[in-house]
Amino acid sequence: MAKNYTSNKLSLFLAEQFNESFYEPEPTSIGYVFIGNNISYSDELNPDEIENTWQDEREVWDNMLAAKRITGSDINIVLPVVEWTSGTIYDEYDDSVDMTAKNFYVVDSSTRRVWKCLYNNNGGRSTVRPNLTPTATNKGVIRPTDRYLWKYMFTYPSGNKFSSLNYIPVPLSQNVSGYGTSYSYLDQGAIYNLEINSPGTGYARTTINATDFAANKNTITLTTLTGVANGMLVTGTNVATGTIVSSIIVGQNRIILSTNTNPAGAGTYARTNNPLSFTPRVVITGDGSGATVGTGPLQSIFNISGQITRLEMATFGTGYTRANATIFGAGSGAVIRPVISPKFGHGYNPAKELGASSVMVAIKIGDGDSTEGGLISDATTFRQFGFLRDPHKYGNTIPVNSTTANNTISQLHEITLVTGNSYTIDEFVYQGPDAANATFSGYVVSQSSSIIKLSKVKGSFSLGQIVTGQTSSITRNAIKIKYPEFQPYTGDILYARNFGKVQRISGQAELLRFVLTF
Repeated sequence: MAKNYTSNKLSLFLAEQFNESFYEPEPTSIGYVFIGNNISYSDELNPDEIENTWQDEREVWDNMLAAKRITGSDINIVLPVVEWTSGTIYDEYDDSVDMTAKNFYVVDSSTRRVWKCLYNNNGGRSTVRPNLTPTATNKGVIRPTDRYLWKYMFTYPSGNKFSSLNYIPVPLSQNVSGYGTSYSYLDQGAIYNLEINSPGTGYARTTINATDFAANKNTITLTTLTGVANGMLVTGTNVATGTIVSSIIVGQNRIILSTNTNPAGAGTYARTNNPLSFTPRVVITGDGSGATVGTGPLQSIFNISGQITRLEMATFGTGYTRANATIFGAGSGAVIRPVISPKFGHGYNPAKELGASSVMVAIKIGDGDSTEGGLISDATTFRQFGFLRDPHKYGNTIPVNSTTANNTISQLHEITLVTGNSYTIDEFVYQGPDAANATFSGYVVSQSSSIIKLSKVKGSFSLGQIVTGQTSSITRNAIKIKYPEFQPYTGDILYARNFGKVQRISGQAELLRFVLTF
């Protein structure tokens, strides 16, 4: 055992805090998703790399075209998709095992339900899709014909913007609407599985003839006591269900049953050679109640060496926080450990139980109005998007807050010019003696008859000076400048991604999504 540990729940805690920081009351973080880079890569098929350096962060800032503020509806805890696949051996939940890297939950995309594996049929392959209907009666627990035991966790919403091929949204509690959760499914303190830490030897079902078997008696004589032990289950003709061996009278081949045989008149009694079956029995004790282990051929298996190779629960019980398993049988050496449900039961907090540690940001640019009120050109391209936190307004020394932060912003420099011919879109324009010695420069993102909007701006603007187009050779005097919304290089760029060109067009909206893992 390690001398210290860091809980895997810390990652979820950080994800929760990050998630909540964008919609909690002040002080809060102000986050924006931005788009950038209207200029082609040197190789359009191979986008440039972005390194985690201050130099590359400045370049991302220079590329920025526009941004949209993140609200509470734009960010959500998400879980990686593990699609159920036939023939896979899934890991079963174990309260004594670090489940972080285990493959113990699945998504059934046909129903959008998520299931946790509670028992994997003794390490068998899952061959039946877990798509049975969870109910309050079965507490959301199903056992398909492949003998797997699955616990229903939640149903992710249809058409949700946080759903993708790789991730799905996950609720943090039973109180989140739209996820098909119910307190009636919870199973606080239930025991769904027994781990066989040691299979032991000498355990077996055995059939022995009774040579003295009478009605309404609890003492019978057997031909032999070999394979019989106190506490074993007894079955046979005219033996009451649930009867066990209460004690053994050594030297007389006699046993005392916990329940009398059936009374006279209930059937025909064979006083000699009445075959009785004796089955090892596992009894669970603890601070809960109701958990029992199955004894049928499908539920308990003892191999040829008398080892216990499989045990299944018959009833799961409730209220256990500690439990022990006692084995009654003629063998020795078996060690069985009950696996107890987490506090409040499986499914109480799906995100925590399934190891969620990621946040997805999903925001649509151009929804309803493709130009976002004229702040984002619908005739430009972009090749980059990212996540900006707590920028400053242009010329300010403090970050924006909930009052001063606009929902959509333009990060372009807007130059008002004297009337003249149009530049070329994406053209390099500059002030100064020539392009190589420019004192002010940028790239044309959009233009009107009197205004050009520039990205990748460098240098200091000079009022009244000529702005020259490097390609078109157009020259026009600059008479005014409007600076971008945010002071470049302020706040933190937490995420940025380069990709192939996206061409914006009128009426089009772009859904931008990215995942941060903690």
